[in-house]
Amino acid sequence: MGSGFVVRLSKMMRIAWISGLAALVLTAATQSALSQTGASPTQASAQALSGLERYYAEVETSLLSRGFLRQDAEPADATFDAATLVRDFVQIAMRHEYGGNSPLMRWEQPVAISLAFGPSVSQQQRSRDTQSVQGYVRHLAKVTDHPIRFAQTAGNFQILVVNERELRGLGTYLRSSMPGLSDRTIRRITRMPKNHFCMVVAVPFAERSAGYRNALAIVRAEHSERMRTSCFHEEIAQGLGLPNDCDARPSIFNDDEEFAVLTRHDEYLLKMLYSDRLSSGMPVSTVQPVVEHLAARLVPG
Repeated sequence: MGSGFVVRLSKMMRIAWISGLAALVLTAATQSALSQTGASPTQASAQALSGLERYYAEVETSLLSRGFLRQDAEPADATFDAATLVRDFVQIAMRHEYGGNSPLMRWEQPVAISLAFGPSVSQQQRSRDTQSVQGYVRHLAKVTDHPIRFAQTAGNFQILVVNERELRGLGTYLRSSMPGLSDRTIRRITRMPKNHFCMVVAVPFAERSAGYRNALAIVRAEHSERMRTSCFHEEIAQGLGLPNDCDARPSIFNDDEEFAVLTRHDEYLLKMLYSDRLSSGMPVSTVQPVVEHLAARLVPG
C-alpha cells in the first residue's frame, strides 16, 4: 500500500504472567477511551450482536465438523522439507496479497504486547484471554529469541478485543493511540465486514531498516474459544513480520483455517525471520540464500 502500512484482514471466510493478573491491561486514558465506545446498546443493537455471536458460532462449528481449526503443532499428515520452508518463507514474509515482492520487515526493537478489552467482554473472558495471550507471548519470545514481552500498560503492539459496536466507535481512540494511521486505514479497521474474523495493522518506521514502529490487532469479542485462539495466534505472528497468506501447510498462514495454532512449520518461519543474519529492509535477492542455509539446518535432508 502507498502508506507503507502492512494491513492484514485475516480469517476471511471463502464463500466464498502472573498470579492475580489484571484483566484489563491499559492505562487509565485508554480504559476511558474504550469505555466511551460501549455505552448501553439499544435493544436492536443487542439483538444484532447476539446474531453475530450465533453467526461466528456456526462458522466455528462448520469448520470443526470438516476437521479444521486443528491444534496439533506437528501433524503426521502434513510434512514439509527445507525447499518448501524456503518457498513458504518468501511467500509469507516477502510477498503481499496484491502480488509482487516486498522488503523483509520485522521488529528491530523490543516488542511489548498489551491486551485491552471493550466493556462488552466479561471479566471471566478477559482472564481467559489474558492467560492465553501471556502464554503465547512467552512462547514467541523463546521461538524468535527476540525481546518480546507481555505489557501491563499499552505497548507498541496493542491487541483490542471488541464487539461490533465497540469496533465501529474506535476511530477517535485509533487516531490518538496509533499516530500516522491514515483515515482510509482507520475506516478499514472500524468498518471491517463480518466475514473478516480479525485483523492486524503493522506500521513501519520511515527508515525501513528500523523495522516496525507499532502494531494493532483486532479480535472480535463475539468469537467463541477456538476461533479466539486462532485469531490471537495468527494476528500476533503476522504482526511480527509474516504478513501474507499462501497455500502453506501445515500453517496458520493459510486462509483455509485448517490449523488454529502456530505449527512447527510456522515456528521455523519465525526463527528464520529473527535470525541475526537478516534485518528489515533486505530485498528478496539478499534474503533467499540466507533462508536456504537456515532452512537446511532446521529441516536436514
